[in-house]
Amino acid sequence: MTKKVFPKYHELVCDTYTPNFAASGEICVLQTTKEVTKARKEAGGTFFRSVKDGGSGNVNNITLECLVTAGSPPGTDNVVFKITDIDAIEVVDRTVYTIEFTQDSGSPCSIGDDGIKKLRGILNAGSPNYPYPVIMPEVDNEQPWDAATQDAHCTIAEFTPAVSMGGAKVLPDGSVSIRTGPAFTLFHIQTAETGTKGEITDVNALSEWDGVQWIAYPSELYAAGSGSPALCDV
Repeated sequence: MTKKVFPKYHELVCDTYTPNFAASGEICVLQTTKEVTKARKEAGGTFFRSVKDGGSGNVNNITLECLVTAGSPPGTDNVVFKITDIDAIEVVDRTVYTIEFTQDSGSPCSIGDDGIKKLRGILNAGSPNYPYPVIMPEVDNEQPWDAATQDAHCTIAEFTPAVSMGGAKVLPDGSVSIRTGPAFTLFHIQTAETGTKGEITDVNALSEWDGVQWIAYPSELYAAGSGSPALCDV
């Protein structure tokens, strides 16, 4: 007998979301969207972009905040940079990231004490346990965001309260009537922003609704009845 498998959120596993589906003669319809893109934000004299696109996360809801205070020794700043990905329910214990480092407030920058470049290196490298949901694209004097950056300066400017990312083309709310079967609520994506410079490419991909947000399909699958406190603790 073939073992039936389901996504983690299904009622037969963790029971946090199951498509509203009743078997009938009604034909299932896979809806499609032409394009999904990533979220962006110009803040603090530099530029941020979401790692995921609007087909695999609620990227417009990511918030950023930067607190800058005078450091020691004089001529440095203490920077606390916070990222909150409010819809990343599967990593709720890591939704707020705090990054602390010193940046040179003089000009020109001292070697190794360029705050903006340091922050870019931290974000783009990711954390040991979980990748950050945003990056800072490299400046190459060819991108539309280059004019907004201040990499010739040493310091990232404070911005608080938190500001939201935005501008991404996202999929419609998956809680509306989408009928694609008893196990998955799916949506088809024709093209997506995949390139490092914002290029749009053909992807012919699917996304699945987990009850809160769209995630990349297929998510991890589990056998029916495999739920456990460790597995389902989101």
